[in-house]
Amino acid sequence: MHLTLYIPGLFGPKARFSNEYLPAVPTLNRLLSRGKILSATERSFHFTLARLFGCAPPPGQDVPVAAVTHQLDAAGVGQGTWMRADPVYLRADRRSVILLDAETVRLETRDALALAAEVKPLLESQGHQLEVPCPERWYLRMQSAPQISTTELEQVVGRDIASAMPAGPDSASWRRLLNEIQMVLHQSPVNIDRESRGLAPINSLWFWGCGSTPTPDARRWATIHGADLFLRGLAEIGGTACLPIPSGANECLANAEREDRVLVVMESCRRAAAHQEVEIWNAAVRELEQRWFLPLAKALQIGAVRSLSLITDGLEMEIAPLSLFCFWRRGRTLAQLAPGVTTV
Repeated sequence: MHLTLYIPGLFGPKARFSNEYLPAVPTLNRLLSRGKILSATERSFHFTLARLFGCAPPPGQDVPVAAVTHQLDAAGVGQGTWMRADPVYLRADRRSVILLDAETVRLETRDALALAAEVKPLLESQGHQLEVPCPERWYLRMQSAPQISTTELEQVVGRDIASAMPAGPDSASWRRLLNEIQMVLHQSPVNIDRESRGLAPINSLWFWGCGSTPTPDARRWATIHGADLFLRGLAEIGGTACLPIPSGANECLANAEREDRVLVVMESCRRAAAHQEVEIWNAAVRELEQRWFLPLAKALQIGAVRSLSLITDGLEMEIAPLSLFCFWRRGRTLAQLAPGVTTV
């Protein structure tokens, strides 16, 4: 089996945290030390998935997340150009404006539909059709693709939005539209009611993931495992099933043939790293050590895994069976690669 593991968030939160929270992961450290680095360029979660399916966009263009996830959210209805317009809460202070997503602030279907009805006339006046198939994912269907590049929502959650606003020739008109949407939502009765219930208001939308449906090469993988909506959409469009994540490496090995190319996308660290939840991240990495890294190291030693590609935050490496015996390769450990760790 040729196994590719994509584990976003494996190296933990970027915000500073004490090395006391580093998990003990000797097998992962051994794999990191012995692997051959193929790339050290940090890419977004969705760009990496698109690249794994051979449909990454050229520089300056969005990954067409909206077109792909819309096909699953709306049961395959609607070709054309789509953009995500996800509801968010912008929390302003003296120096910054911090974004919190709908999942964080608990947006339910009733409120989502009512808020969408308030901003829909404004969007339609600009030629955009708004669809709300689920509370946290809103979609714009457009007559043509705007000349802008956007920032994926996940990259902005919990951060200042100043450097993440739309850029490009059409960005000024989209920023104006965003300001008008914010004015409508500011006086929304729905938000007044939410605040009376102790909930954060939905006071803006976040535009991102614009484009039309790509042509993913899903058949490069014999088996695909994962739960992410974009991953499942790429697999479905490409004509390959996306299966649930195995309980561990042993189950994955038991179900694969010797020459199979298998992709597993595991998100157990992803949200914890993005939201600076160090203790949850620690527990997730320790579980990966026991269920995946330890049995995979053994499988590499006996040749049951012919190659292991590990992709995570800004790092892609390949570990072959003989790599484990390259004792002169040293120096890469989780403690050194985790961007937020500090010594106390």
